[in-house]
Order: sequence, then C-alpha cells, then structure tokens
Amino acid sequence: MMDNQEARRMAVIEQSLAGKFNNQQAAQLLERSVRQIQRLKQKVKEKGLSAVLHGNRGKQPHNAVPEAKRAEILRLATSTLKDCNYLHMQEVLETEMGMEISYSALSRLLRSQHIPTSLSKHRRKSHRSRKAMQHFGELVQLDASRFDWFSNGDYSYLHAAIDDATNKVLALYFTHEESLEAYSELIFQTNQAYGLPQALYTDGRTVFFYDSKTKHQLSLEEQLAGVEENMPQFARACKSTGILLKRAHSAQAKGLVERLWGSLQNRLPKDFLRLNIHSMEQANAFFPHFIAAWNRKHAHDPASPDSFFSPKWPADLLNLQFAVHEKRKLSKGFTFDFQGKKYIIPDPACPALPGDILTVAFSKHCPVQVIFAGHAYTVAEFRKVPPSPPVPKLSAAELAAKRSEIGRMGRQASPYRKNLPQPAQPS
Repeated sequence: MMDNQEARRMAVIEQSLAGKFNNQQAAQLLERSVRQIQRLKQKVKEKGLSAVLHGNRGKQPHNAVPEAKRAEILRLATSTLKDCNYLHMQEVLETEMGMEISYSALSRLLRSQHIPTSLSKHRRKSHRSRKAMQHFGELVQLDASRFDWFSNGDYSYLHAAIDDATNKVLALYFTHEESLEAYSELIFQTNQAYGLPQALYTDGRTVFFYDSKTKHQLSLEEQLAGVEENMPQFARACKSTGILLKRAHSAQAKGLVERLWGSLQNRLPKDFLRLNIHSMEQANAFFPHFIAAWNRKHAHDPASPDSFFSPKWPADLLNLQFAVHEKRKLSKGFTFDFQGKKYIIPDPACPALPGDILTVAFSKHCPVQVIFAGHAYTVAEFRKVPPSPPVPKLSAAELAAKRSEIGRMGRQASPYRKNLPQPAQPS
C-alpha cells in the first residue's frame, strides 16, 4: 500500500511526462534536484510508473526480527514477562535470555499485537529544576523506601545511594527498619567501590539531623570551651570522615532518588518472583549484579571528567567511625561498665587514668573498642576470680573417721559422765 508521499511522487512524474510540468517545476514540487527528476522520468520510460517507488519496497529488511524470534518474544510477553513494561522487558530479554532487540523494535512489535505497557503514564507536576552536579562523587543522594518488595505482605525498607552527576546507583541494601546500620552499609559499599563522596543529600530524619527547634544550641562560652555539639551518630561519623551532610527540605529537591523508587518498585518485585528471591539476604546478595546491569543502561558520563570521591578508607577504620559511640568514665579500678558488663583496657600504652572520659565504639562490624586521645584500644571483659576452696590434707573419708574417733574418746573422758571406770592403781 502506498503512502501519500509515494502517491504524490508518482502523480508529479506522470504529469511531468505528459508535459504539464517542466523539470524545474517538478523538482520544486518534490523538493528534489533537476537531475534527480530527469533520472526518475528515464526510469519510468524504461520500467513503467512503478519505478518511481523505492527499490527496496516489498523486500525483507536485513535487520528485521526473524519470525521465530518474534513468536518467542510474543510468547514471553504474554506469560513470563507479562507484567513488565517495555523497557524492563527489553533489558530482561537481552541480559537474561540472550535475545537482542532494540526498544523501538520491541515496542512496535508489542503495539502491533495490542500488548500494552504495564507502566502507566502520569502527568508530572512542574517544579523548579535544580541543575545536576558536574562531578562524579560531588553529591550522593540517600533515601529509603518502605514497600512490599517480595509481594508477600511483609513490608521492608530498601536503602539506596545514587550519584547526582551520573545517575549511577552506588549501593542498595535491605533491612527491616530504616536505621543507622543500613545507611552505614551504603557508605561501606560506596567506599569499597569508589571512595567517600564529597557530600550527601538526605531528608530531615533524625538519623541524619536533630530538630534545630528542640536541640540545645551551644553558647559562645561552650564553643570556646571546646564543648562538642550534640548530633546523631551518622552525622558525627560523616563529620569525622570529611563528608558534608546536606538537608533536602522537600521530596522534589531529591527527585533523582525519588524517581528511582518508582522504577525499582515496578521492577524488583517482578524480578524477585522470576528469580525465586524471597528474602532480604538473597536480595542483598543479588544487588551487585543488578546494580551493574542497571548502570550499564541508565547511567551516563558526568559533565566534568574529574572525580570528587576521596581515596578509599581502610574497612576497619571506617567501621570504627560509623559505629555507635557512647561515653563512659574510667573507675578507680581502671574499669568501665558497658551493656551490663565490666571491661578493662589491657594495653599498658593507653594513657587513660581514673576519672577520664572514654568513648566506647561498637557495631555489627566493629567489636567493642575504646577511643581515647585519638587512638583506639581493644578491651577485655573483667571478671572477678573466685577464691579457690581449701584443699584438705586428709581425704573426706579419713577426716570423717578421725572426727568420729575424737568425739568418741572425748565423751568417754568427760568428768560429767556417770559410772566412769576408775583407773587402775599401780601395785
């Protein structure tokens, strides 16, 4: 079937051959050169009016999807992948099933068979746009999403870190609650892969910030005296590692990670069901593969090639900084109490004296340690050694026999015993 452009071309060439248009007028009508009009008229004279049509008309394109492949894609689209949107389906076909097909070819095929996408389109509200950062690692957005990720009615929290300049997902981690441990795990994964970012962009939750209306504001005298500001554990760890913590005052301000939740909530539950992933442990083990595949498709190069990630920290030192820190006073016996136990510092190089304030650090990845004067020291649990019971010189049986003999002899020799026999008189 001819389209309007082909029909117009045939009509103009036919009328030009009939003398109604000269070559110049025909060239203007078809927006072609005069030489091309002459060629078309010559082809029509030799092969007929159909020569005006394109030479590849009716031929199978060299890049056309084979019929067997089309049938297999349609079968998967109506069974295994029926809940996936077009882009998700194209990525699964390519990465998991080895069937390469472009997004445009897939969408044309599915629309021709009236298979709609599962992702409905919503009209986005207009907000003032914030220009993305120019350097990789200059700003990393952190957030968590509570959702039924495993489609079993059990809601859990997925934590994510995504780079603002490249849209690259840096880390993902599941826990039952939004917590310090989970956000610290994002920092550990990011440090292991790239280093520490220059700044973090978060919401106003208390794991990051205390409410400025209720927290104690340090006076000038307290600041001069060296009194430290009371801050959450995560904020304290970021300050000690040189990471700037920035607060987003709206969800739109950190729209990059918010849009990520829309994609992940649409994709991950379907991926988990297809791959038989039913627990947070399995999902956390799956995430390195998922993040690599996601970034290959959705990340892009930053505006500037310079990276703002700081050099990687040693894992044990970073674990110590992002552990929970609490204060304890060293007693006169060089011990301190912590979580119902008594500890001592066995290292004689520790300069702490009775009455000094110690910082006790502990976490899932960090055993109980003491930080004093900028150095960390291992501790040992202090237990009183009970006195050993006296060891008798005689056995229990011998001691009982001796006591019995002494008691019997004592009763016989008592002066109060009646009818005591008189001792024999010497002759």
